Amino acid sequence: MKKPVLATALLAALLAVSALAAGPAAAPIAPVAPATPEAATAGSLAPFLWFVQGPKVRHALLGSVHLLPASAHPLPAALGAAYDASKVLVLETDLDALSDPELQNRMLSAARDDRRGGLKSRIGPALYARLQKRAGALGMPLPACEDLRGWFCALTLELYPLQQAQFSAEFGLDQFFYARAQEDGKPVEGLETAAQQTALFTDIGDALSSQMVSEALDDRAYASQTPEEFLRIWREGDAATMEKMMKDMKRRYPKLYERLLASRNRAWLPQLVEKFNGDAPVLVVVGAGHLVGPEGLVAALKSKGFAVTAAPAAAPSP
Repeated sequence: MKKPVLATALLAALLAVSALAAGPAAAPIAPVAPATPEAATAGSLAPFLWFVQGPKVRHALLGSVHLLPASAHPLPAALGAAYDASKVLVLETDLDALSDPELQNRMLSAARDDRRGGLKSRIGPALYARLQKRAGALGMPLPACEDLRGWFCALTLELYPLQQAQFSAEFGLDQFFYARAQEDGKPVEGLETAAQQTALFTDIGDALSSQMVSEALDDRAYASQTPEEFLRIWREGDAATMEKMMKDMKRRYPKLYERLLASRNRAWLPQLVEKFNGDAPVLVVVGAGHLVGPEGLVAALKSKGFAVTAAPAAAPSP
């Protein structure tokens, strides 16, 4: 949720962090502390949760945070209730397939750039110098990303501070609900294949890769999007800040926005319409960035005639 990119490729981000964190150990960032009672009270009771009324039953649409710290658990009760009410769990992709060693090896191979000049020659010396400065500030081994593709490097820059602050996929919403579904024997479906999701990055060209690096190095975003701020946005269900991030990305990097967000929303919409017209209640869990804004899934579903309402952010008055 920290950035649109983060919301789209958990596996890629984790592989990147693993690859570039090797070498001399960096000083870890202090873990994000558990919420105080005051902070917990200020948080939303149902962050990034919407209900979708179909012709037969009510469904739930949840904005995912792919990585969270252990202190984020237990999750707000409303999220668990939405899961309990569902008969089918729908995720962006097949998490089992993403863990396939062959797929991971292909992705790691695609992330390496053995062309002459390496990453510096693809993104230019000025952007490369900014990259090394940021990597040094984060405590990453230097030179960073020297023989890697830009998209892989960008994901690393975004995920590294979270990983150092002990955010983990184990505590993210996708993995949490997927594990519960496996235990409960609840059917799990994906909106795209693992190959389709990884191809978003492995098939990306040098121009868009450079844009990803530039976005990851955006000083304005970097200054405000610390692990603590990332967690605050989720805890408070701050859809306004999330929508602003999407608008900024579309304005500054329209082709990247189209590839990673808008085009996928359009591809997912017919599948969601079919599921929400069915008689089995489903819980759909996708990156929170896919839900907000005029091109988000909430607006798209409303345009298809569904009544989509945000879950109550606070307990109703007695």
